[in-house]
Amino acid sequence: MGVHVLVPLIFSFSLLLQRGLCEGVTEKQELALLPPRGWNSYDSFDWVINEADFLQNAEIVSKSLLSHGYEYVVVDYLWYRRRVENAGPDSEGLDVIDEWGRLIPDAGRWNSSMGGNGFKEVAKKVHDLGLKFGIHVMRGISVQAYNANTPILDPIKGGAFEESGRIWQARDIGMTDRRCKWMQHGFMSVNNDLAAGRAFLRSLYQQYAEWGVDFVKNDCVFGEDLDIKEISTVSEVLKELDRPIVYSLSPGSFVTPDMAKQVHSFVNMYRITGDDWDKWEHVRYHFNIARDVAAANLIGAEGLNGKSWPDMDMLPLGWLTDPGMSRGPHRECNLTPGEQRTQITLWSMAKSPLMYGGDLRKIDEATLKLITNPTILEIDHFSQKNTEISDIISRKDIGSSDHVSSHSRNLKDENSPGKHVLSLTSCMDHEAKGWVIGTNDKELGQICWKNRLESKDQPPFCLDKREPHLTSHEESIQYHGKFHLLGMNTMELCLETSTNRKLTSSELEISSLVPCKNNANQMWEFNHNGTLVNSYSGLCAKKEILKATVNDAEARAWTAIGRKGEIYVALFNLFTEEAMIHAKIKDLADALGLGFSSCVGTEIWSGEDIKPTEQGLSECVTENEELARLPPRGWNSYDSFDWVINEKDFLQNAQMVSKRLRAHGYEYAVVDYLWYRKREKNASRDSEGLDVIDEWGRLVPEPRRWPSSKDGKGFKEVAKKVHDLGLKFGIHVMRGISVQAYKANTPILDPIKGGSFEESGRIWRARDIGMSDRRCKWMPRGFMSVNTDLAAGRAFLRSLYQQYAEWGVDFVKNDCVFGDDLDVKEISAVSEILKELDRPIVYSLSPGSIVTPNMGKEVRSFVNMYRITGDDWDTWKDVHYHFNVARKCNLTLAEQRTQITLWSMVKSPLMFGGDMRKIDKTTLKLITNPTILEIDHFSQNNMEISDFMSTRDAGSSNRISSHSRSLKDEKNVLSLTSCKDHNARGWVIGTRDEELGQICWKDSLESKDQSPFCLYRRQPLLTSEEESIDKQQYQGNFLLLGKNTHDFCLGTSTNRKLTSSELEISSLAPCKWNANQMWELNHNGTLVNGYSGLCATKETMKATANDAEARAWIAIGRKGQIYVAFFNLSSKKRLISAKIKDLVGALHLGFSRCKGTEIWSGKDIKPAERLLSVVVPSHGCALFDLTCN
Repeated sequence: MGVHVLVPLIFSFSLLLQRGLCEGVTEKQELALLPPRGWNSYDSFDWVINEADFLQNAEIVSKSLLSHGYEYVVVDYLWYRRRVENAGPDSEGLDVIDEWGRLIPDAGRWNSSMGGNGFKEVAKKVHDLGLKFGIHVMRGISVQAYNANTPILDPIKGGAFEESGRIWQARDIGMTDRRCKWMQHGFMSVNNDLAAGRAFLRSLYQQYAEWGVDFVKNDCVFGEDLDIKEISTVSEVLKELDRPIVYSLSPGSFVTPDMAKQVHSFVNMYRITGDDWDKWEHVRYHFNIARDVAAANLIGAEGLNGKSWPDMDMLPLGWLTDPGMSRGPHRECNLTPGEQRTQITLWSMAKSPLMYGGDLRKIDEATLKLITNPTILEIDHFSQKNTEISDIISRKDIGSSDHVSSHSRNLKDENSPGKHVLSLTSCMDHEAKGWVIGTNDKELGQICWKNRLESKDQPPFCLDKREPHLTSHEESIQYHGKFHLLGMNTMELCLETSTNRKLTSSELEISSLVPCKNNANQMWEFNHNGTLVNSYSGLCAKKEILKATVNDAEARAWTAIGRKGEIYVALFNLFTEEAMIHAKIKDLADALGLGFSSCVGTEIWSGEDIKPTEQGLSECVTENEELARLPPRGWNSYDSFDWVINEKDFLQNAQMVSKRLRAHGYEYAVVDYLWYRKREKNASRDSEGLDVIDEWGRLVPEPRRWPSSKDGKGFKEVAKKVHDLGLKFGIHVMRGISVQAYKANTPILDPIKGGSFEESGRIWRARDIGMSDRRCKWMPRGFMSVNTDLAAGRAFLRSLYQQYAEWGVDFVKNDCVFGDDLDVKEISAVSEILKELDRPIVYSLSPGSIVTPNMGKEVRSFVNMYRITGDDWDTWKDVHYHFNVARKCNLTLAEQRTQITLWSMVKSPLMFGGDMRKIDKTTLKLITNPTILEIDHFSQNNMEISDFMSTRDAGSSNRISSHSRSLKDEKNVLSLTSCKDHNARGWVIGTRDEELGQICWKDSLESKDQSPFCLYRRQPLLTSEEESIDKQQYQGNFLLLGKNTHDFCLGTSTNRKLTSSELEISSLAPCKWNANQMWELNHNGTLVNGYSGLCATKETMKATANDAEARAWIAIGRKGQIYVAFFNLSSKKRLISAKIKDLVGALHLGFSRCKGTEIWSGKDIKPAERLLSVVVPSHGCALFDLTCN
């Protein structure tokens, strides 16, 4: 017997069974006997697809997918909406309807629908391709038909529907209080208790059958939008039609197994989550609901004229659009290959319908191979007893026996208090019968959860009820016996159950408090059986405890039996790291109710054979990739080209990176700054007016240097070529908005709606958001901050990064926003934007000059990388500087080794800067050294140690320096730090100079040993109308003057970009109205700079012996090895030694002897009991890879 494991494992094993499996008897053809497969337009076209695009995709389905069982092609929603300006998902009055209020295709997009043909011609072409045709429809009747009060067609007799002596119209059957919550301007329920309501639904589906429709996806009738009456009515209509039509449901948001039990017999497919997009959190969300529906025996249960299948939504793979953007396909899938395999493996093990969502005209070979994998398709159609199993063991740390998680069948942690939630379920759910009338508040009355009333340990859980204020006779009849449920301590907010937007699969919004109104969504009814029923959905509320389970994270396992008796096992790693997952053969046998004891087979994704095993099945499952989980590596153009690089040079370097470095983890190719600048005479870094900007003030590549950027393509072609090389593409950007765009006063693009950004009745422009007093100090003619407190400012930033994502950018290096140019508002705003984009982009910060650890703490959660020095060049002085924080190249080989060793011990990103076309063998060998790369990515506990000794004259015992933690020399400096730093709270108002006033460092005023440290303060002198307008912005701010001068003021940022060895925290410059020179004293004793938002502090810089001569670092490898690096920073060779016991003390480990290799020399290190010693050349280093015990 074969077993297949998918890893997501697919193993294909041959299991030795002790009893056989019965072959299933072939069933007669029934509707949806197997989980349907096909293609759906939504993920790639949103609602804007047209006939030509649809049929082109259908032709490819017929040619490439039909033979693999993909037979349906489905037009998703709004095929009836006119594509005019400002049209969107919830527009009103833009749909095409016939005289009976029925929706018909928009002829502007569906040309063959003219003359009342509807979808007949499209369906015929689809059928001629050997496929079946499907459409998406919404609940009930359109608001447009209701407002037009169209007559109802009698589908039996023809003509207007008549009953009780009158013609019935749309307003007679439409239920305005039951509008689709997330498309309120679009659709509402019809009253199915009325014969006219049922006639309207019959007229719809009868027309679909006449068009040749084979598949209908009915939306906003399931989940918390449940309309069981419409579902059952439509189901009865479909049974009576001569044409078989697969009936599929799509929810507004979440679904529970109890809801599924209520509908499965009426339908053939029903979605069990909200919309699934190409995000890992969406894929992950499906694991719990898939487990639950399988456990409820809902997979392949009885359905409409056949079977029904829980549907986990389309596969958002390949070439896609963005949700709710009203645009066609324009980007690649954001899921990694591993995440895509995880998704399709879970879908197949849960026997979900497989509906591909990408534009098939751009499907790549890897994606096509994935969705036509024969094992995946075999499992999806023909496997049985599909279930999640819990008897597995996972270990996150592969190199250790620690971090072992056992996933037992007792999934709930009963000792955990859990989380109390109010949720919705089917009213047939026995657990919903727990409500009683409370007596605590006689004025309002209460509905309480019975168990909490009887509990002595927990306070009662009650909701106040109130009769609604009904304003019409119609409402009095409709809501008789129903009530509002109020939030605690409020009479204005009522409980409602459905979100006002369509949720994605990872979102869960069960209930919320909103202003009270007479709406079915807020109306509740209490029944004698203890159920609390919502009038909108007919679902019942219950109070439950969500228990956190072990299986809610980390690792999962599924198993199934194939039609030939083979066993399929899928192991899923939901960790963010590699994990070992183990399942015992006995537990697999028990889960399936079989008696096998040994397995052989194949792992499907890797193709590796699984040897016969009796004990268990173990596989190392790689992680689902997390952004910048490891320090990024790549190539950056700045060191070799400054700003003058062109497309040809860049792509040639990218090709070399792909060929020679990609295998070593170097995956990014980054264009550094000024890719938008015209290369003209006298053009330079801070030139003005030479940049290329679009109509919205956004920078675009200079077309003479980047020829493929013409016609508005930006970096799309370059990014594509980089991606085709197996690399990721990055760009450098500056702070805020360009001075050029500010002076041109370009309009701001609305990145959500398109067109100019409008708010408060006007169009916003660059001068409304640019902050001219906050120009980048070292590029003042180039860039300035934008006001992110304004919606227009945030919209501009969003339009930038949205465009970068559309170009295919994977990495953004944002300059002049960090260090003493800190703009934490822009950093946080950009970070939020990047979280919301569908394309993952690594976010990197580059400072103008100095960074402190406290600044790093302030920004680290917003970004993936942040520079901790100024620009690093090929001088020993620059390399030396990093120890205090971390043409042909001018560094010696020893200095180059020192640099890359320090970078790796600090786990810094490694970005090579030289021209790859001229890289020599020595340099290539250096940057691909396997030990260096192993340390950089996988070492732990990395730290500098100070307990070591060094001898300057290696041939003598003289001049020995002991580097202990107590050697300090003090130097007083004024520096900048985060205002959260407690040490910044030391400023007070001085009184020595009544005329100007003073700001003094408190400790210096109280010291008897040193003179006071004070700065003079003065109110700024306003010189223009513009400055007067800005005065309110700097209310309470002042200038700080140098001693004995009224003309020079203290600023914080240099007017040029510093290299890493330069340190310029503050300087005196001619006083002017500029945020850089504005300061504010807060009550907590902090002195805040107006440009960066950083605080000044007077500190004592502790100079240690380690600031010169020698340094030492240590780290632990992932296999337990010890890495030790000695650095000689002096100009002569040194003997550097460290005691083994001091290494033990630094790492808190218990070894006493070490042996290994010195990496750069290749020399073996003999077992040493006491001392590790080596002579290190000037500016050089020694790196040890040690095994200690």
